[in-house]
Formats: sequence, C-alpha cells, structure tokens
Amino acid sequence: MKPTAHERKIHEIYEWLHILNDFLASLFFIIGSIFFFSSLLVYDGTWLFLIGSCQMIIGPIIRLFNKLHVRNIRKDVIHW
Repeated sequence: MKPTAHERKIHEIYEWLHILNDFLASLFFIIGSIFFFSSLLVYDGTWLFLIGSCQMIIGPIIRLFNKLHVRNIRKDVIHW
C-alpha cells in the first residue's frame, strides 16, 4: 500500500524530531566533554552526559511513536 500524503507528512514530522534529538544529544556530549577539561565544570559536564544519554533513548522512542502513529492512520484508512 502506497503511503498517503498524510502519512508522509506525519513521517516527516517525526523524522525532523529525530534529527533534532540526535543533534541535541551530540551537542550535550560535546559540551560535556569540554567541561571535563576543567575541574570546576566536571559536575555540570556529568549532568550534560546524563542528559545526552537520556536523549539516546528518546531517539528510538520517537521512531516507535512514528511507526505506531502511521500504523493507526493506515488502520483508519483500511476500516473506512
């Protein structure tokens, strides 16, 4: 079954969310790494690493929601 315009739009939104999440996770890891060069910033760097790590699990969650959302759209189309 070919994706509808609505499915493609939903997929695109989730794809952008996933890209943003990956970008932010990478940014937190980079800044956290830089903070480890200063003993005064190690505590803050550790928090940035924790936030970046949490975002690593958010990526697959976004993809899961994408799949479930599109699947529900298809169910609506099929049952119509």
